[in-house]
Amino acid sequence: MKPNGLLAACGVLAVLGGLVWYTKQHPRKVEPTTPDAPKILALGADQIEGIRLVRPGGEPIVLAKSGDQWKITAPTPLPADQDAAKGLVTTLASLQSDRLVEQNPPDLTVFGLNEPKGEIDVTVQGGTVNKVLFGLENPSGSSTYVKLAANPSVYTVLTSTKTNLDRSVNDLRDKRLLTFDRDKVVAIAVTPTKGVPF
Repeated sequence: MKPNGLLAACGVLAVLGGLVWYTKQHPRKVEPTTPDAPKILALGADQIEGIRLVRPGGEPIVLAKSGDQWKITAPTPLPADQDAAKGLVTTLASLQSDRLVEQNPPDLTVFGLNEPKGEIDVTVQGGTVNKVLFGLENPSGSSTYVKLAANPSVYTVLTSTKTNLDRSVNDLRDKRLLTFDRDKVVAIAVTPTKGVPF
């Protein structure tokens, strides 16, 4: 390499090194902004005591917490699948939007929220009820319009999130045929029925 080329390369390296040093010493300040996808609900999962799922034309499904166990109290009292109930609680406690659509829309009709297509009421300790209203799907069908009854802001939630919340009694009931503490089982007796292969 010619001496002039070597000097030019050293000069470029020196400039780049100086820029790296300056950037580290003077990091760019990022101004805080409103998140594009804020949380719709931010509750403590352990504070939730009741959930009511309402679909148009269907009977409301009500889940209530008793001690550390969940049970279905309506439309028919049934034991609940604890994993399914706790999954629902976890999703609702930190209900994440896809995006904030409008903070104070003049008309909810375009979002289908003037006559909601579904509602979930989340009751926390102290009796406060957080009503989440579900409207129409967005034009692409990838998300659904949602708002809190007590808040004018309209959000969207992903269709997958809505599907996780759209539970039936059959989804939430305990489907076990027998319930017992398997650690206490000491013997199992199998009695075949005559004429029925086992």
